[in-house]
Amino acid sequence: MSRNKGFTIVEILIAMVVLSLGLLGILGVFPVGIKQTAKIVQDSNAAIIAESVRNSIEMSLQSTRIEDDTDRGFVYLGEGVKALLEEKGLSLPVDVTSLDGNPPSINKTADYWVKLPQGEKKYLYPRSNPAVFEMGDYTANKLPPVKRVFPCGANITKQCYDSSLTRDEREEALKDPFPQYSYAFIIREAKVGHPPAFMPGHSLYELTILIYRNFPLAAFKSGNDLAGFANNRHQPIETFKTLVSF
Repeated sequence: MSRNKGFTIVEILIAMVVLSLGLLGILGVFPVGIKQTAKIVQDSNAAIIAESVRNSIEMSLQSTRIEDDTDRGFVYLGEGVKALLEEKGLSLPVDVTSLDGNPPSINKTADYWVKLPQGEKKYLYPRSNPAVFEMGDYTANKLPPVKRVFPCGANITKQCYDSSLTRDEREEALKDPFPQYSYAFIIREAKVGHPPAFMPGHSLYELTILIYRNFPLAAFKSGNDLAGFANNRHQPIETFKTLVSF
């Protein structure tokens, strides 16, 4: 008479150990995949923002360029400018051309004014000091001394608290990732040729766009520049360089 044998406790324990090791190997892949996916999304968002900034600057160079006896530059109307102006009780300019026969009416200390440098100078925008255009020394971490940034999605953030929105609409708006991002840019005159030399008429510029995520703005607003510069979020997540012409 035959008798069916079951698994012994030892056999069951061995099987469980083997199964657990296999599952651990599989589960270990998930954090790597999630991290990589998050990096791809962040890089994509940064590229979208940089392209938008470049397009806004090129459009401004064509439509709102100003050249007078003292300055040459343009009125920048890109993302985040309006939010910075509102912080100071200012608004975007209405008259930015000379089509009416009168010079443009602009405030050259406002965040919308971008003055173009000549020679070896570098100008950083937005300016931390409205009266100073030239970029200061690099930080101890060899980063541009950015203390202010143009915020992305500022209007979206405000809309999240609009009383006319339903709860679901507000929650959906709060999921938008762009309010976490901000940017600054550096402009310097570009050199071309061999040996490198500035273009005649000073018409070609190198544009460097710095993209940040969760920029440590609070430290700079409180006057603690050292803490701001030491914060790892002062490191741009992406840096894009391109050329623009005046």
